Amino acid sequence: MSRTEHVFMLPDLGEGLASGDLTEIHVKIGDEVKADQLALVVDTTKASVELPMPFAGKVAEIHGKIGDTILVGAPLLTVLTDEAPVQDAPQVQHLVGQSSAPADTGLIRRLPPRKPQQRIAASPIVRRLARELGVDLIHVTGTGKAGAITADDVRSATRAAH
Repeated sequence: MSRTEHVFMLPDLGEGLASGDLTEIHVKIGDEVKADQLALVVDTTKASVELPMPFAGKVAEIHGKIGDTILVGAPLLTVLTDEAPVQDAPQVQHLVGQSSAPADTGLIRRLPPRKPQQRIAASPIVRRLARELGVDLIHVTGTGKAGAITADDVRSATRAAH
């Protein structure tokens, strides 16, 4: 049986978000993946979002690398499946960024957003680095544009603590 190519696109993450930063890739080209297996994590200005595989198959292409900003509706992964293409199925119109799966399938698992006591200017990638290094951003002085905390600020805070 021939394999069918499916493209997994960044779904609409809601809340008016137009993009997300790719922060974790849990699959490699050539991997056999299962439906609902964690594939990617994207960070938005509001939360980290885990994106599980919407279908099973073999990963043929990864359309981005860690740190890339991915727009809603842009391709994330290309997967080859053994599923035959659906023929004579009614055509369904989808808005850009809308998943082809029904909304209740749980294809997007949201992690609860962290609620800081005060507004901290830091990108999702910097926030993730701080979590990984155990740095509380409330105690870091930002040196970036408009006082934003940079990755170097987080690394300096780690060195100062040791």
